[in-house]
Amino acid sequence: MASLARPDGNITGITGAIGPEQVVKRPQLLKELIPSASRVARFLMQGDEQNPGRRLSQEAAPQLGITLVDVPISKATEPELRRGFDALVQARPDAVYVAQRAEFYGQRQLIAELVEKSRLPAIFGHNAFVHLGGLISYSDDVLENFRKIAGYVDRILKGAKPADLPIDQPAKFILAINLKTAAALGVTVPPPLLARANEVIE
Repeated sequence: MASLARPDGNITGITGAIGPEQVVKRPQLLKELIPSASRVARFLMQGDEQNPGRRLSQEAAPQLGITLVDVPISKATEPELRRGFDALVQARPDAVYVAQRAEFYGQRQLIAELVEKSRLPAIFGHNAFVHLGGLISYSDDVLENFRKIAGYVDRILKGAKPADLPIDQPAKFILAINLKTAAALGVTVPPPLLARANEVIE
């Protein structure tokens, strides 16, 4: 692939992940929500340590006054997820950052239950977790991405060449907050943060 703007060959579409800058936004939002948090456990898949967004958030952490502690798992099976969360709780963090991964989305019900059981505030990479009882999420708008994909399909069926269609990146993001969960955890959501939320569950 030559570039996102000129993919070349027979490939185009919508990227499935937000950019590094938006990944850094998550620990920022978590710190804004819980100013006292100084130790954040980052739940991720093995190999994510090399992700550019992970490195950027690691570099930004000291400026936020937090230490990020990685808790990687090898696969998103129930036994491994439970083992990972046991290790996460033993790390004694003030909050949790669950990485945006398709594997985690597929296990969202179990992960939401494990986070609830841990009694730790957590930020997620998809608003579906917040609808399942998670505290806060910051993610790209999946429905908007689907609409874009439909538009690409329509253009290709009408004769456009994939090589001439730039690979699109998410431009619309959703901040979701669950006030029920906040109350259960004793977390007071700052009014400025609440005012910026696209979705509020009460």
